[in-house]
Amino acid sequence: MYCADAGRAPRGARSHHNNVSWFARLRGLRFGLLGFLVALISLPSIGPSHAATDAPAIRPATVQARVASLVPMSATLTRTVGYRQISGAVRWNSVGVQTKAMTVGTLRVLAVESGTNLPTLLSQRNYPAQAATTPTRFTFRWPSAAVDKAMAVGNRIVVTATQHAPTSDLPTPTPVYTTDSYVTVVQVQAGAPRPAGIGTRNCSNRSIAPPADGLTPMNFDLCDLTGASLTHATLAPAGPPSYFRKANLTGADLTHSLLSHAVLSGSLLAGANASGADLTFASIAGSLAPRFTARATLISNLSAWAARATGANFSQSTLTASSLQGADLRGANFTATTLTNRVILSFADLRAATFTGSYLDAPTMLLTNWAAADLRGATYVPAVSVGADFRWTTLCRTTWFNGSQNNRDCPWPRTRR
Repeated sequence: MYCADAGRAPRGARSHHNNVSWFARLRGLRFGLLGFLVALISLPSIGPSHAATDAPAIRPATVQARVASLVPMSATLTRTVGYRQISGAVRWNSVGVQTKAMTVGTLRVLAVESGTNLPTLLSQRNYPAQAATTPTRFTFRWPSAAVDKAMAVGNRIVVTATQHAPTSDLPTPTPVYTTDSYVTVVQVQAGAPRPAGIGTRNCSNRSIAPPADGLTPMNFDLCDLTGASLTHATLAPAGPPSYFRKANLTGADLTHSLLSHAVLSGSLLAGANASGADLTFASIAGSLAPRFTARATLISNLSAWAARATGANFSQSTLTASSLQGADLRGANFTATTLTNRVILSFADLRAATFTGSYLDAPTMLLTNWAAADLRGATYVPAVSVGADFRWTTLCRTTWFNGSQNNRDCPWPRTRR
């Protein structure tokens, strides 16, 4: 059943990386009880520690209600033979400018692909937010050939306005965060229905800011924040958890933001960028996060349990004491990433994931699928505990640490009759 030489593929082996032999499945059944018991033992440590029983319930909003936006905006999409154009006007909030130094306005245009929910950033501009009575008018124009695929009928297209204080990516002794953000999302082309119950609430009448008393949780459940520019924003201040459950953060810029103890479980994070953000004890459990990015980021105690994060990018990051248990990480990028202090990879789908040059310090890997994954040049530190080695994983067309191919669990070639 297994190759005598782990570096040599059995003759006639199939080329599909997701095929697993019946004996490998039998082995999974054989140790299924063991895996079940280990999973039960580890469950208390992998869930979000902040998901307390007194967490506020999510109140569904099936249709976005009309609200008085803090940053009113209008926009329309025009199609001609030669170009596509979005034009409109936005009125920046004078009170925010005068009392909170919110002197920057960011406009972002996103197209969200139907079916995959993957965003394409078509344009981004910063404007001076002034305390003026006249609105800021804007026009975005693209040649038809350049954007026809992204702006195809059936894809959702939005213009998102975010008013915030000035930010800088220059290094500072301690992180500097903004305290208020006003976000307005205007849809100029409807797309296919989004995943059920996600992003159904219009939150443009609320400031994304910590509560004044420091005791009340921030609650932005179900908010539509597609394409929001929340870089350096305070999204989870010290104190009670902040809730963004089932929020739509597709294509949002979360770089260098404060998300410590934030609960984003069940949210839509497709194409969102959280590189450099503080994700300590944050939860993206059960989220839909294809191509989620957190590059060169120190990530501690993150819960990504059962997240669907195909194509995610964690390259050059350090993950410590975090749980990726049961996550769908097919094609994810962990190049030069450090996994330390018992990161949980059990039951994760890592098919075709890249771990070249990474450092794996005894992660828990019970029934992890490594088919077609690339481990070249990685450093692996084994552990003696159950599930902390490759014995209980699936290896087929897996590029091993020394560059050879490990086909231990590939199926036998079928004999023609």
